[in-house]
Amino acid sequence: MRFKILHKCDQSTDKWTVRKLEEYYHNKELTFDNAVQRGYVWDNEKQSEFIKSIILENPIPPIYVARYNSESVENTLFSAIDGKQRGLTLIKFLNDEWEIHGLESFEVEDEDGNILEIDLNGKRFSELEDVFQNAIKDATLSIVLLHNPTDDQVCEYFYLL
Repeated sequence: MRFKILHKCDQSTDKWTVRKLEEYYHNKELTFDNAVQRGYVWDNEKQSEFIKSIILENPIPPIYVARYNSESVENTLFSAIDGKQRGLTLIKFLNDEWEIHGLESFEVEDEDGNILEIDLNGKRFSELEDVFQNAIKDATLSIVLLHNPTDDQVCEYFYLL
C-alpha cells in the first residue's frame, strides 16, 4: 500500500541582501509582526555584535519567512517567522536609530597598502566609511521561504525553531 503525506508546507531557500530586506520592509512587503514573534528585545551590545558579524561575513542563521500570495494578506507578501531581532537590528541601524558601542577596532587596508585601525564605536550607519556601509548593505542573508503556510504550520515552525 502506498501513502502520501498530507499537510506538508512547501518551502524553498533564497538569498537576500540586506538592501533587499530593507526594501521589502520599507515597501510594506515584509513584516516582523505576527502572533508568534516576541517584541524587539536586543540591547545595544547584542546589536553591535550582530553588525560586527555582518561586516566580517560570519555565518548568520537563516531567517524563516512565510511567503503569501498578495491577495491573501493585505499588501504583505512576507512575514518573518524567525529572525525578527536580526532583521530589525539591520533595518534600525540603516535608519540611524542607534549607534555602535563596545566593539574592538577593525583593521582595514588603504589604497596604498597601509593597515589602519578604524573604531566604529559611537557611530551610526550614515557616519560609517563607505567600505563598512557597503559591507552591511551588500551582505547576503539566507532565507527559508515557507509558501502559503497555515496558521498552525507557522506556529509549529516557530516552536520547532
